[in-house]
Amino acid sequence: MRPRSAGLGAIPGARSLDGARRGRRGRAKRRRRRLFIGLLSALTVVLVVTVAARAPGDPVDRRRLVHRTVEAARAVRAARVVATSPAPGAAGVAPTTKVVLALSRPIAPGVPPPRLTPAVAGAWSACGHDELCFTPSVPFPLGTTETVDVPLAAQRARSRSLARQDADRHGARSATAGLASTAAATSATKVTRRFELHFSTATASVGLAQVLLAQLRYLPLELPSGLTPVVSSHPSPPGSSQLPAGTASSAGAGSEAASSARGSAPVSQRATDADPALALTWRYDDLAPSVQALWQPGVDNTMTKGAIVQFERVHGLEDGSYPPYATTLTAALWQDLVTSAMAGATDPHPYTVAEVSEAQPERLTLWSDGADELTTLVNTGVPGGATPTGAFFVYLRYVSQTMHGYTVTGKPYVYPNVPDVNYFSGNFAIHGFPRAAYGFPQSQGCVEVPLAEAPLIYRDLDYGSLVVIS
Repeated sequence: MRPRSAGLGAIPGARSLDGARRGRRGRAKRRRRRLFIGLLSALTVVLVVTVAARAPGDPVDRRRLVHRTVEAARAVRAARVVATSPAPGAAGVAPTTKVVLALSRPIAPGVPPPRLTPAVAGAWSACGHDELCFTPSVPFPLGTTETVDVPLAAQRARSRSLARQDADRHGARSATAGLASTAAATSATKVTRRFELHFSTATASVGLAQVLLAQLRYLPLELPSGLTPVVSSHPSPPGSSQLPAGTASSAGAGSEAASSARGSAPVSQRATDADPALALTWRYDDLAPSVQALWQPGVDNTMTKGAIVQFERVHGLEDGSYPPYATTLTAALWQDLVTSAMAGATDPHPYTVAEVSEAQPERLTLWSDGADELTTLVNTGVPGGATPTGAFFVYLRYVSQTMHGYTVTGKPYVYPNVPDVNYFSGNFAIHGFPRAAYGFPQSQGCVEVPLAEAPLIYRDLDYGSLVVIS
């Protein structure tokens, strides 16, 4: 009897070596299996084609069998959507968001391009590795649900000869049948697999308007660092923080796949969806407390209305009424706001505020883009004709105007050629007026400034500029 061999197990390290050999044999076996399956699939297609070609019967039926077999093989290799940006069902998506579809493989040639409903002008392009992107050239409509229909696989249209033979085979030889067969032959490809992405855009709200106005520098506020603008000429990449929400994530349940977007990052900072203006911070450090007190996120107050008027003034949006600029957020104004933000068309003028103090000696301080531009003595209204206090914005302007009315004692007055007039409330205005002295109440309610300073104040104030009187 032959002595038993000690075997590899008796040699130190032999067990791990044996395992490595088994691993290599397993990998080689799997490669051979995949190769075998691929060859078997190819041979199956070839066999079906050969049998169909040699089988007796109608040639049209044989060609149809080959056509279906080839198309079934193509369907197995069809692309899948593995992630999207925006995420399926995302709400509050920015109106210039780039749509990104991450695919398992490139979509086969001949498949129709994706389609958006409602339609939005823009272009589809390949971006990144196996990614398809839609970049809008105009903003998505606010407050709408957008559907992206993505064909992933399609059957080619039948050839004209096959369609005609099919019609002849069934005896359809009339002129009507000929037209029908031609239409069938030239019709679009039939989509056999598709993916649908649904998301809703940001709704038109005061908070969103404030964010856009701040982004365009019509408000003395800004987005904090780390947050992407709501609307940008450079749409944010998947995973960046943005106002409002609408960032990349997985395709979700019920879609072609559910895996996270390649290279995307979770949202680390986001304003409240209900009021995106809550995230805004002050652009200037030395803004007067009386002006800071005017800021109310999500409220259409004097500061916001003044910013709207400034925007309309810069963009020439007079509505033909009196005064020339309205403060209503109409659909046309929304479109102009979003388009301007998309183009990065910021306010070319400094943000200017006129502060009037009735504490004697009465003064007017002109504040412009973070600095005191001018301080001068002024006159406000006498008792019985007091100047209104509070926050206002300039709504009407004249280089020169004849003023007339009645004094507090009932006497009529007429002052021709009053210079540099900025109306801020009713008949009350800041304007130049000659006086022997300034710094105490003398007017009939207006804010009178020295003639030397009046042109400078008129130059810096404009439609929509804030006037704060206390």
